[in-house]
Amino acid sequence: MSNLKQISKAVQRWSIFELELECDKTFDNPFVDVKLTAEFTGNGDDKKINGFYDGDGIWRIRFMPSMIGGYTYKITSSNDCFDGVTGSFEATTPSKGNMGPVSVAKKHHFSYADGTPMYVNGTTIYAWWYRPEETCKETLNALEENKFNKARMLIFPKYLAGMSEIDLTHGRLVYLLKVLKIILITNVQRLSISSF
Repeated sequence: MSNLKQISKAVQRWSIFELELECDKTFDNPFVDVKLTAEFTGNGDDKKINGFYDGDGIWRIRFMPSMIGGYTYKITSSNDCFDGVTGSFEATTPSKGNMGPVSVAKKHHFSYADGTPMYVNGTTIYAWWYRPEETCKETLNALEENKFNKARMLIFPKYLAGMSEIDLTHGRLVYLLKVLKIILITNVQRLSISSF
């Protein structure tokens, strides 16, 4: 027995349509034991998208429609709970600010799918994991204030100068996640899973 939750009956063009699937069967390793693929069809935008196990007995399939109009989908799976499941949704006109994924334009530039130029505002964060907490907070503030939409991080120190201020006793995963959040918020409605 399966349970399908279609997150929405309509999504904007270049937004994420999501299916959430549950099955009452148990698996030794659901990450590899269950294969599932959805074939999406609509207005010449035909794609096969693999699903994934998201934990707690839930599998997901995510798709970004690149055209406006109706879409249908059909799931093929190694698990009979999901195999043959079908459905449909509508891709609507994108709202202001939803310009689509970024791609190369005119060989040396970037633009959004709607043709709007994309300008990269990036920086490098050196050995941030090892810096004092106050330095990390200052960095987060600078990223947010300057609307960075790209950050490159070097995990290890570039050189050993200034090592006296480095504190190796604390983790920086929380700060890394904050950087990612700032970058994503700056790019809200502009990034999609399909653009990576």
